[in-house]
Amino acid sequence: MILGNGFFKPTISSFVSLLYERDDVRREGGYTLFYIGINVGSAMASLLSGVVVHSLGFHGGFLASAIGMLIALGVFNYACRTVLKKQGLMPTTSLFQGRNRQFLFWCFCAVLILLAYLLYLAFQHTDLMRWILNIVAILIVGSVAFLAFRQKPEWRYKMWAALLLIIVSMGFWAMWSQTFSSLMLFSARNLSDHFLGVPMSPQMIPFFEPFFLVILGVGMSFFWSYLGVKNINPSYPMKFAMSLFMVFLGYLVLTLAS
Repeated sequence: MILGNGFFKPTISSFVSLLYERDDVRREGGYTLFYIGINVGSAMASLLSGVVVHSLGFHGGFLASAIGMLIALGVFNYACRTVLKKQGLMPTTSLFQGRNRQFLFWCFCAVLILLAYLLYLAFQHTDLMRWILNIVAILIVGSVAFLAFRQKPEWRYKMWAALLLIIVSMGFWAMWSQTFSSLMLFSARNLSDHFLGVPMSPQMIPFFEPFFLVILGVGMSFFWSYLGVKNINPSYPMKFAMSLFMVFLGYLVLTLAS
């Protein structure tokens, strides 16, 4: 699941970028619509998972997830053949082209199996892995800083900006991940199990996040496109700052409510 999710998120986002030209003002709106689509499924899954887990247990919940992923893969393959066609094809310069394709494919599978085993070992030695991850994180940041100093000033500033955004995004995702841990425990212990007369289990609480993303995302998609046409669209760092500030306000409301 970890490896699959890691491959899926960056790949599907890059795939969406191929649908628009680099200077197309609709590109950002397209990303917003794409994200809305993800959250439509997330909202439906949040509601259904609560019902399935309550009725069939966690075995049924994980089975429903597997079936949903299989259906999604079938829809994606059908769209690639009928709608997207030439978009996202393997580059002609890829190492997987030609005679090496089958050999590299099996090497890739072997690496995945090895990584899965290493992850299993990591969960058995959590204290050691905590130290290893901290050391790896420091080495990664240090290597990026070292490479940045060796670049021309223009590229150096861009690398510093990218590194800063990555660090900021780590804070954002750390707060967002509380949705499925501390926030769910908070709701289970402190909130009523009924909403507008409808019984709700703690597993259904994550429904509200994608619900409001869908409701507000449609308007934001057109709003960003409108600002792009007017050439007054905020920069990406400004949007990062706005999102972090809104997350701060959300946790501030929870702090006052608790």
